[in-house]
Amino acid sequence: MSAARLRGYIFSREIAGSLIPQRVQNLVIRDYCARQGAVFLLSNTEYYMPDCYMMLDATLRDLASIDGIVFYSLEMLPEDPLRRRALFDAVLDAGREFRFALEELAVRTSSDCDLVEEILAVKKLAVTPHAI
Repeated sequence: MSAARLRGYIFSREIAGSLIPQRVQNLVIRDYCARQGAVFLLSNTEYYMPDCYMMLDATLRDLASIDGIVFYSLEMLPEDPLRRRALFDAVLDAGREFRFALEELAVRTSSDCDLVEEILAVKKLAVTPHAI
């Protein structure tokens, strides 16, 4: 079996409230791919505009030539749950996968998508102030 060919996906905007240099994001992805025995394909860099996913959409159009997409972090997923679901469906329906290098998480099935949704819900609860 040949090594998975994974296209990197990085941001030029904030991730979880922090600006992470693109060079650092690529180093984390490259290290993750090396440890997983995957081939790291140079990253597509998302535009700086808020809620812009043009480069991610371009990456989705290239799914036939890659085995999956490796994000720097799951915090880069669209905030809109319907958009996330459409993204998950597009990748899984193509028989491809997502990886999240920072969290060392692979998404290959619908139940893996459910796990990602649970993680995002817990993170959202953790940072949302609650009335006592």
